[in-house]
Amino acid sequence: MTITVVKHPDELLVRWRDGKISGAHVRWIVETLENGKRLSIAETKPQPVDTGDGEGFPLLEILTRAQADALVKAAAMEAERDAVIAKARADGEALAAERAANAELRRRLRNAGESPAPVEGR
Repeated sequence: MTITVVKHPDELLVRWRDGKISGAHVRWIVETLENGKRLSIAETKPQPVDTGDGEGFPLLEILTRAQADALVKAAAMEAERDAVIAKARADGEALAAERAANAELRRRLRNAGESPAPVEGR
């Protein structure tokens, strides 16, 4: 009597948000066989795809190494881009606050009877 467990991919789901990949998961079928006769079959919970760390669906079975590397690099670049955009927004908000504070100080000085020279570039 030989009992074997066979695991094979059942579904590969890739999600896009705003035109970019936001996630990819795989669900597996696990069969328990006795002398080739199925004793049980079960589905796993979806797992993230494997990008080279040994977890999830092995992308290298359906993609070339270069394609898999490109997906990993694209995800890293998207994260870097998002960080740069967030910093640019924060810098813009800080600049706007500085300009508002400068304008308020200039208004107070004018109201006090002084007229300061304009600050170049503002």
